[in-house]
Amino acid sequence: MSDDLNNNDATKDMNKKRRRTKKGPKDGLAISGDPRELLLSIATIFEAQAKSTAEYAAQLNAYAEAMPIIPKGRKVGEDGKRRRRSKPADPNAPKKPMTAYQAYVSGNMERVKAEEQISNVQAMSRLAELWKIMPEDDKNTYHETAKMMKDKYLKDLNAYNGGSNDDDEDEPKRGKAKKGGKRR
Repeated sequence: MSDDLNNNDATKDMNKKRRRTKKGPKDGLAISGDPRELLLSIATIFEAQAKSTAEYAAQLNAYAEAMPIIPKGRKVGEDGKRRRRSKPADPNAPKKPMTAYQAYVSGNMERVKAEEQISNVQAMSRLAELWKIMPEDDKNTYHETAKMMKDKYLKDLNAYNGGSNDDDEDEPKRGKAKKGGKRR
């Protein structure tokens, strides 16, 4: 039995030696011939690939130069997105009126900032909270102010547009529908 153990140990040692000495695939690529000729043939293959790559790049550049550049007609911003051209605002046109909330904020901003010693951003947040909890009776005064401002704006706009009478509803206004708005 001791002979069997010795044989097993000897086989294990031989297998270890074999594993250490094996390198590469079993049926490896056999390279034969002059190494200089082999290197020259590899060099010619790489040169052919480089030439074909250079020819392809030259053809691509010639094609790109031959392509006409057609302007789209829309402005493109720095980030690559198209920008809609805005009409220049007429400085003589009447400005749109404030809403009730805007009237409330403009009247109370300085007071809230002074009372609570806070920044503009914090004051806006505080005013929004106060507007939400304000009773409807107090809000009505601001709504009435906003309505008077809107009436004045419409009168000024009517005068600005040439005095056309908006009381005649025989001809409804036709214009471009806005996004999300109702179409007629």
